[in-house]
Amino acid sequence: GEQRGCAVGDLNADGRPDLLIAQNKGRPSLYLNALGQTGLRVRANQGAVLRPVYHDGTKGPARLVSGGTGRYSRNSDTQILGAARRIRSVEVTWPNGMKRGEKVTDPTRVIKLSVE
Repeated sequence: GEQRGCAVGDLNADGRPDLLIAQNKGRPSLYLNALGQTGLRVRANQGAVLRPVYHDGTKGPARLVSGGTGRYSRNSDTQILGAARRIRSVEVTWPNGMKRGEKVTDPTRVIKLSVE
């Protein structure tokens, strides 16, 4: 078909990124990721910068939780981090500059972060 756009996100809440492809004059195609490693799901408000801290103390890449990215588009507040390695905590930096760490106790649950 003639693809018009796509969305990547954890559509079935299993910790794996799934793919939805929109098509011009056609039905969208949904591809659920059944084989990839599960990642840590973290939910935070727009403007937060999330960074995984692995068990060996190294840090993963920073990820900005942003709002709309295009026409009729919006990013998810829930991010999937670090599927390749075990995460011990998540470092979050808020838009006001406040920084804190959140320890990961159960990697199968969604970590919900908010400014205190």
